[in-house]
Amino acid sequence: YEILMFTINNGANIANYPDTKIPTLEDSLLLCRSLNLNALKKNKKSDEQGLSRLVNLFTELGREGFTIVSPDKQVLEIVRQLSPETEIWFENDSPGKKDLDWLKLNGGMGVVSSRGITDKQAERIKDAGLALAGDNIDSPKKLKKFYDYGTRVFFTDSIYPG
Repeated sequence: YEILMFTINNGANIANYPDTKIPTLEDSLLLCRSLNLNALKKNKKSDEQGLSRLVNLFTELGREGFTIVSPDKQVLEIVRQLSPETEIWFENDSPGKKDLDWLKLNGGMGVVSSRGITDKQAERIKDAGLALAGDNIDSPKKLKKFYDYGTRVFFTDSIYPG
């Protein structure tokens, strides 16, 4: 509870936003919905109880436009069981054929890569009918490589502005 009381006093143009507080997850999701933005939740690891609370929150707020990304297939399986409508993405820099088959079987959208993948892996993802998303694209070279693979989905806060 104490963290909700802190005032943010650092950042670009902070003087224009006095008394700004740290938002809750609920606040952030409501803002995304009000601006017609897709909210992204990354889950590295979680138990069924925590994921159930998360899915219930999405349900309460209207889950249209929400996305779950995880490197943990068990997390994605639980979310898929609890909420078939939620968009799931598998975070993996070197997905194999079994990973892609699993993702298709479970209704996944595609693979999220942050470090980059090989040409062969990108082709395998495309051939499987899945999308490739880039994460933390922080250089023009990496952006071009993903773009050349046909990537048009980027989950990042540091995309190169070129």
